[in-house]
Amino acid sequence: MQKIRKFRSKSIKFLLILPVAVLMIMAACTVEKPQAPSWLTTWDIPISNKTFSISDLLENIGDSLITFDSLGNPGFSITQGFDTVSVANNLTVAGINLDIRDSLGIIDIDPPGGATASTNINDFLTVNFGVVPPVSFGHSQNLSAISNFTWMDVQSGTLDLTFSNYLEVDLDTLIVTVVDLADSHTVGTAVYANGLTYLEQETQSIDLSGQTISNSLAMDFQGYTAGGVLLYAGPQSLDADMSFPSTITVVASRAEIPEIIKSQSRLTAIGDSTNITTSSISAGSAQFDISNGTELPLTIDITSANFTLGGSPMLINQLVSGNSAVQVIVDLAGYQFSPVDSPSTQYIDIEFTATVPASAPTQYTVAAGDSIGIGVNVADITFQSITGRVKPTAIVVDPIQQNLDIPQGLDQAMLTQAELNLNLYNNSTADSDVDLIIIGGGKSIDIAGRIAGKSSPGASPRLTTLEVSSQELSDFLNPPPSDISISGSAVLNPDYAVVTITADDNFYGEVQIYSPIALAIYDSVSIETDISETEIDKDSRPDNFQDTFRYGAINIDFDSHLPLGISMTIYIGTLADSTLYDNPGTLILGPYTLLPGTVDNNGHVIESALSNISDSLSSAQLAIFDTSMVYVGQKINLLPTDSTGVQVLGTDYINIRSNARIQVKVGDNMWN
Repeated sequence: MQKIRKFRSKSIKFLLILPVAVLMIMAACTVEKPQAPSWLTTWDIPISNKTFSISDLLENIGDSLITFDSLGNPGFSITQGFDTVSVANNLTVAGINLDIRDSLGIIDIDPPGGATASTNINDFLTVNFGVVPPVSFGHSQNLSAISNFTWMDVQSGTLDLTFSNYLEVDLDTLIVTVVDLADSHTVGTAVYANGLTYLEQETQSIDLSGQTISNSLAMDFQGYTAGGVLLYAGPQSLDADMSFPSTITVVASRAEIPEIIKSQSRLTAIGDSTNITTSSISAGSAQFDISNGTELPLTIDITSANFTLGGSPMLINQLVSGNSAVQVIVDLAGYQFSPVDSPSTQYIDIEFTATVPASAPTQYTVAAGDSIGIGVNVADITFQSITGRVKPTAIVVDPIQQNLDIPQGLDQAMLTQAELNLNLYNNSTADSDVDLIIIGGGKSIDIAGRIAGKSSPGASPRLTTLEVSSQELSDFLNPPPSDISISGSAVLNPDYAVVTITADDNFYGEVQIYSPIALAIYDSVSIETDISETEIDKDSRPDNFQDTFRYGAINIDFDSHLPLGISMTIYIGTLADSTLYDNPGTLILGPYTLLPGTVDNNGHVIESALSNISDSLSSAQLAIFDTSMVYVGQKINLLPTDSTGVQVLGTDYINIRSNARIQVKVGDNMWN
């Protein structure tokens, strides 16, 4: 049983009105020894006449949480806030992984430079005194090395072989075989079917498709001439010019490589149900693993118009050496993101362009299967804001611990008419479904409901109140817990609506418990009232109190206008502080039990319970008044009620009127 003490001083001064002695006139002529007359008189000492309103009683409970409504009816209100629950880093979409790869493919080599050979007449014909006899001939001649390739695996292309006859004899037939000196294979044969007359020039083509040729070639030519007379005494020759009339398409080569540009783009679906119109990224990264599987140095340009910074698309420009890999990581914080939209799926479009500069005069070995690749890994993206059809987003409400300051003296009572309101302020335009659990005293209450979003991003947070009725609270508040814990979860945008949500969106709130002083008491609640003082005038007190005392009693009238029973103990002593209640010399009267007043169907008192008590006191007990000042205190115990409880109104009170009546003998001490 809890006890609460407060002390204040009040002063009442009482005078004892004693009868005035009547002078006796002696009528006799002779004087006898006088006899002192004596008689009995009553000394009334008012002890208290005090009304304790319900306000006075609750004030002595001493808790600032107790309030009074406009009718003076008491109650108490507790409001405990809990921390802000933010969207924070819960606003995310799933990342993507993709691999964009392109092979180098077939390459069109610029037409290689030509090769020439000049064969003097004396190298393959016999000249006798200016005359060439009829003869069949044959001769081999190496061509000059071709400078801009070492070898080529040709998919398509031709070799032109042009012969010019600067001999003064006609060549009736001419067949030329081109041989690759690297492996001695025959590249091709050119047949000049009609031969070559003097000063005639003719070109024949050799198909190179499907061959691997080197830059070291030779000619083996054969023919027949009918001979003739040489009139010109100077040098005479059969000249050959080998050339490539157009580009050579190769599947592999070691050669001077012309500029090559390879481009690829890839649409990759976002595996997330959030349909984004526009968004701003607060955290995330895009990792690009660039691999160059060729011998060629190249420059990679990677771009995506879906990610913009300052209005410009994301762009990566990276030089990559031959047969090497480079990793580039782009911090996406601060980027705006707008995916490629379609009726059912959203995509990210990533493009890359690989540029190989012309390598002349440097030669590189390349093959069509050589590849250039980009691995793209966009990790889960966290947004600062999203506008679009945002997926329902779960937010965890971490446990929030709050003290619950139940007024002292009521912490063991059951509050029968309490109500709990959970006031939630939604600082987002999106609705949220909350599912919270309040735990206290080993018990719990589930609170679930929807908190509506505010009207616009710039509007004030919108209040939604979730209520728990007194019926639901009755067990939870029996007795009231000393602290509560709030935890649970919330789902932002549960209806998958088109909204704008930011990471700063949040909701916060407070738990508000209000109860009239309507309670069921299972154990007595003790209230100590203020200590008052009573001054007793010295001249009004009887002399020789112990010798003259004959009889004494205490009379108390109680008027209880309370809906519950009480017991009261009165303490009278000479100490003005809390030691009054414990001092052995204190006069203790009671405890006296008072019935509750008569109540109506609502449990409100309509008629007081009246009690009159008279206790006789001994001279030792009444000696407490043989002093100049006495102090009076009361202890009031609110007695247990049934489980339905009672409600206290502002019109309820307790009135106590008490006085001590002492009979003393006076008169025979007048001449002592």
